[in-house]
Amino acid sequence: ELFAKTDDAALHARRLARYAARRGVYASHAFGPPEKRVAVILLDTRSFRGAYRFPSLGAAARGVPVLGKLAPLAAAALRGVAGMCGVGSPEDVLGEAQWAWLETQLAEAASARFVVVASSVQVLTSNPAFESWRHFPAAKARLLEALRRHAPSGVLLLSGDVHHADVSADSATTCGGAVEVTSSGLTHSLASSKKTKLLFGPLLATFTSHRPAPDAFYVGENYGELAFAWGAAPEMRARVRDAAGREVLSATVRSCPFGGGGDAGGGAGG
Repeated sequence: ELFAKTDDAALHARRLARYAARRGVYASHAFGPPEKRVAVILLDTRSFRGAYRFPSLGAAARGVPVLGKLAPLAAAALRGVAGMCGVGSPEDVLGEAQWAWLETQLAEAASARFVVVASSVQVLTSNPAFESWRHFPAAKARLLEALRRHAPSGVLLLSGDVHHADVSADSATTCGGAVEVTSSGLTHSLASSKKTKLLFGPLLATFTSHRPAPDAFYVGENYGELAFAWGAAPEMRARVRDAAGREVLSATVRSCPFGGGGDAGGGAGG
């Protein structure tokens, strides 16, 4: 309803009313009975995000022959240089209204067995070339600090955007540590183009400190799924599957308070 084209006056009016009441597309949902409650928090990392230290060239070069196709690579190169030099943006990602909302959601998720936090861009990656929270260090630190403070149980970060799959964690199975699974995308990926596969394959193999194993990434078309085991020690398993349905990556999160075991913000992402 939010993005569909329409000539429906009533639908248009609802959109205007929703926008006037609250900007952004962040939302939260809860699934399952109390003893198997899963809280899902969907962040909006686009509507309120400030500028990167070096602004993207994509918009300026859009529609320009040759330059338009090279702009994303140039932007990635600029981000990479800034990231490797430790030059992050001091600006924010969520905006104060969304931060206040997130604090409320984390407080309300205190009774959930698992909490899934979705971000369009990666949070914990050590790779400086892609768009991520890494380029907004103060905002990233604020997010991880909020998770530590509220200490919800069984936290998993989900992300996409980068056209490959990735796992960010201190270990493949964690109790209280920071875990992120990235799945992107099912229609095209870095392997869809010889150019991107050639350029970004070595890059992914170089920046590995955020992963439980250096090869915990996948460049083919992929999708993700979550599965839950509700035994004596509940677990949430995040799997990445290739286009044929074969499992290529996975991570397991136990129902432990965030920060209660493992490094909640150290090894994964640096």
